[in-house]
Amino acid sequence: MTSQWQESDPDGPSEADIERFGGEFKTCPDCGDEVYDQAEFCTACNHAFNIEAEPTGIPAWAMVMGAAVLIAILLFGVIL
Repeated sequence: MTSQWQESDPDGPSEADIERFGGEFKTCPDCGDEVYDQAEFCTACNHAFNIEAEPTGIPAWAMVMGAAVLIAILLFGVIL
């Protein structure tokens, strides 16, 4: 079954691709509204999509360096 837009745009996605990858809309998990699949925020409730949380806390390399400095200070204090 060929949709109307495919008849005017033969280079567009096939019906099989649309079924496989979905349409151009997704449903907001918070409010259920339909938004564009590449939207970063829901236009109805401002739910954030695909926003990676920025790392918080002390990075691992800083913890290792802090521990190494602390051990060096303790060893230096014991030697003197």
